[in-house]
Amino acid sequence: MARAPRPVPSPAGSVPDPKRIALNSNGDASRRPGDPDAQDQGLTIIARDEEDSLPRCLESVGRASFDEIIVVDTGSTDRTAEIASSFGAKVFRLCLDRRFRGCAE
Repeated sequence: MARAPRPVPSPAGSVPDPKRIALNSNGDASRRPGDPDAQDQGLTIIARDEEDSLPRCLESVGRASFDEIIVVDTGSTDRTAEIASSFGAKVFRLCLDRRFRGCAE
């Protein structure tokens, strides 16, 4: 008989209590407001020339699920950084060439 996988401990060493997870109006799991045991959660997206798909991506994760969203723009020539900023994400620009080495701007 196969065993169920064990829960992965949080960085603090404890397993999150499922009773402290709520669904927001979009049906997304989020932490209960004011939960003293809640830890900050962040999302980092690495993107390049993603103006067509980035809005859908950011809408799907929603601000309610994360305390901070960071977009690392790796040399976009389109509106990727502008779109990320409009969703409240912090944008960092990192110029990379096709071999993922730093490049001069």
